[in-house]
Amino acid sequence: MLPKSSFSHLKVLIVEDHPSFIKILGLLLKELDIIQVESVQNYKDGIKIFRTYHPDLVFMDIDLGNNFKTGIDLAEKYRKKDHNLAIIFLTANYTREYYDQVRHLKPSSFMDKNLSLFKMYQAIDFAVRFRDEKNQRGSSVTKEPPVLSKQQYYFQVNGMFQPMSLDDINYFISCEGVTIIKQDAEEIVIDDTIRVLEKNLFPYFLRSAQSCLVNRSNIEKISFDENT
Repeated sequence: MLPKSSFSHLKVLIVEDHPSFIKILGLLLKELDIIQVESVQNYKDGIKIFRTYHPDLVFMDIDLGNNFKTGIDLAEKYRKKDHNLAIIFLTANYTREYYDQVRHLKPSSFMDKNLSLFKMYQAIDFAVRFRDEKNQRGSSVTKEPPVLSKQQYYFQVNGMFQPMSLDDINYFISCEGVTIIKQDAEEIVIDDTIRVLEKNLFPYFLRSAQSCLVNRSNIEKISFDENT
């Protein structure tokens, strides 16, 4: 059973052009004890509701149907008003083009539309922790919109794209078809392949073996045990 009480205080806004998908999201949020939920289906209503409703978390559809303005345009408006707002982008077809377009908005994660209760829980948990960490660093006092550091990267974890600090990663290793992030006290299984990571993370990470990418900055503290 998933823990739920930690989410009960959250105010959520859903921006999605399909009423049926809004309903599904609402049901899953209710299962997580989130009852303060509002929804809109287009850019214009998204601007209007944000004047009076101040969410902690926004589920933002990237493609708002045939409207001239997209979810990315709306997220830019929200980000200017709230630098620490947690934003989870929804898309049925996540592409590198979308990533490049929203990178400067520093979203909490990306989530495809094949939903499950666990995927929803994981996305919200990560988004809230990511927002709280930014608050602790005092980012709320900055006058400029947040920009994704070159030392962060969005990794695909269980179908969602979540940012992680490259400085915290010692190395990546591929074992039996699974790619694992090795940190000091944690291992995280990701969906990305070593080949893709090598291309995207050069020169921060270098291949030290056929199945391993090493963080150049952390190389002195890396210790490979007999099981790696």
